[in-house]
Amino acid sequence: MLINRYGWLTVFFALLTAVLQAADGLPLAVTPCTRPPKLDGALDDPAWQDAAQIAGLYLENTSKAAPETTVWLTRDNQWLYLGFQCLNSNMAHVAQTVFKHDDIYPNFYANESVEIYLKPDAAKDRYYWFVLSAANVGMEQRLQKTPVSKQEVAWSAPWRRLTRIRPDGWTAEIAIPLYALECDDLSGAQINLVRNFRQVMLDQMGAKQGEQTVMSTLQPGTPDRRYTHDFQKFAAIAGLGGFRPEQPFAPKIAAAEAAGLQESDGNYFYDVNIKLMRFTGIKGTALVEVVENTGDGENIKTSKLVQMDGIMPPGYSGPYQLDLTLKTPAGELRERQVKVKLVNPDNRSLLAETTIDDLSALQLIKKIFVGRSYYTSEQNAEIVLELGLPEALRGKAALVVAVNRAAISKFQDLTTEMTLQIPTAKLAEGDNNTTVRLMAGGKELAVKELNIRRLPPRPGFEVKADFIRGALLRDDRPVFPVGMYVAHWSTNFPFTVDAAPDDDEALFKYLAGIGFNTLAHAHICKEPGGLEAAAASAGRFAELADKYGMNVVEWNSPMPKWPGYKPGDSRPPITQPLGERTAYQRQWYESLEPTLIAVAKELRERRNVLAYYNVDEPNLNDSDIKIKVAEWYYETVLKIDPYRPQFLLYSMNIPHGDNWTRWGQVLGFDIYPRPFTGRIFSEPGWYTAYYAYKLRERCRQDHKVMFFVPLSNYLDLGRTPISMDKAHLLCQAYTAVIY
Repeated sequence: MLINRYGWLTVFFALLTAVLQAADGLPLAVTPCTRPPKLDGALDDPAWQDAAQIAGLYLENTSKAAPETTVWLTRDNQWLYLGFQCLNSNMAHVAQTVFKHDDIYPNFYANESVEIYLKPDAAKDRYYWFVLSAANVGMEQRLQKTPVSKQEVAWSAPWRRLTRIRPDGWTAEIAIPLYALECDDLSGAQINLVRNFRQVMLDQMGAKQGEQTVMSTLQPGTPDRRYTHDFQKFAAIAGLGGFRPEQPFAPKIAAAEAAGLQESDGNYFYDVNIKLMRFTGIKGTALVEVVENTGDGENIKTSKLVQMDGIMPPGYSGPYQLDLTLKTPAGELRERQVKVKLVNPDNRSLLAETTIDDLSALQLIKKIFVGRSYYTSEQNAEIVLELGLPEALRGKAALVVAVNRAAISKFQDLTTEMTLQIPTAKLAEGDNNTTVRLMAGGKELAVKELNIRRLPPRPGFEVKADFIRGALLRDDRPVFPVGMYVAHWSTNFPFTVDAAPDDDEALFKYLAGIGFNTLAHAHICKEPGGLEAAAASAGRFAELADKYGMNVVEWNSPMPKWPGYKPGDSRPPITQPLGERTAYQRQWYESLEPTLIAVAKELRERRNVLAYYNVDEPNLNDSDIKIKVAEWYYETVLKIDPYRPQFLLYSMNIPHGDNWTRWGQVLGFDIYPRPFTGRIFSEPGWYTAYYAYKLRERCRQDHKVMFFVPLSNYLDLGRTPISMDKAHLLCQAYTAVIY
């Protein structure tokens, strides 16, 4: 296509006008497309050439241009289409932390992502929020501010999106259904756009030192325009009025799961069970595809054309639903990613897709873990596993277990779920590198590496984590801790954690009388030195607790410190590369380590010590550093006292990956209900149940013991200005106990 110089000027001024209109709060003009773009993430469809373009955003709270993001907008009577080109020259180094749709924690802002805010009616404060990461993980919510603030996390809409990651960034194509904005006339609609750019810091050798989010927004920022949800940040969007939005054909993949491997005539296959639904009453046709990726890109393994015609059994009044099963060839028995896609059979535009997260049914060794954190006088150590072998192959296969490279056991007559008994007499004291191999016909089908720890018996001081039953065992008897944090344990004023007068026994007697059997002693190591005082304080606390029959969880782990820290300082923005921050923290940690060792040596001789409290909330505030400190503390204490577990407490979310859970045998959440503030925070029972469920599932996944720390009454005046009443407290406590 040829464009003369006047044509180029026209395009230039159109782009300039779009940018200036956004900056001045004037309407962004969105023109209708003659043919909707094909949604494949590529941005090469002709519809984008005539779309309105925004050639850049503004750095948050400034008037400085951020040209790394280009946005295109067009529409028809059913959809608002948005295309994003997001440049990032260090895209190969960008981490991904969000993996599930609507997973609020960890937040999307710690990922390369874009946000779209749509306010359909200028006279009302209801608005809609769509977030999409570069990895094509989405989140949507409906919100309003008055008369009561509401954030509807469970709200859902059939918006379509597809991303493509490129060496220099990523692209996205999005379609938002206009009918879902619940407004018949969108002539007064407003929009805000946000890009969360992940700035990667590399050293001179190209090694990654860290990354942080740099936000850019549609309009320039001012002191009174800081919040992306602030309506002052929104711009009017013209071209959406003069028609009533039409409902589109909007199919939904309500559920998809992979069933177990099967064998037929020497070939392996598996069934994918799919449940399809429709958001609207509009009928249509879709091509259902099962797509695999075994490391060589996506490949369509099977497909089926389905008519979603809405014909339902007589008397059925629920939503349209279609269940189908697609028989999928498995090929070689190896790891794979599996997606289910719905595409338009005419142009292969994406209609919906979902990734099947749980593929354990396709793994030959679906689950495997050691039963206890360590073994002493037990006759056998236990390895628990679940196999995904087809039934015809089980009789031909065997499990071979080797300890420290020496084969010690062979198991045949395999079943789906097994517990392997490994004689402890064949284990050396300390760590035992254990390999479990699944063999058939002389071929290795799968292999897993484990560690079994054996320690000399120490009766009276053994606290083991039983990962099979999810419990702590003191001398092989279950312990169910119920207690509280005692941050300031002196009954005298001012409160102190360094020492306690003898008459403070009244506090311990009172807490034991309530029915508590465990106290967490907050004696955080903040400064080097004072070895004797720190050990004496920890010992004195454990002694008084023991006198009244209570266990102790000792919190002596250090809190990370930043350069130039002074007591009372608030944490400054992170500007140093990760390597510099790590080196600084390591030096700081080594200055504290003698105190940590002194406290651990004191406590290892106390029979009522239940666990050591590792670094508090490592998912918050420079989490890369905090998890490193948690690793250092874990190793320090493990050498002094390997007989007690370590406890990792998180604030409502544990990031993805086993590096966040390997530095403790016990995982916990602390949560912060805020009565009378609206949303989920104001319902302690609901709030507790939601996060207890999330924690329980993570503990099951990573084979850990679960602790839960409900908030007692209030945290502080800033975060919980109105404390919970007795009914709230009981509701929260009972919910936690039930889980």
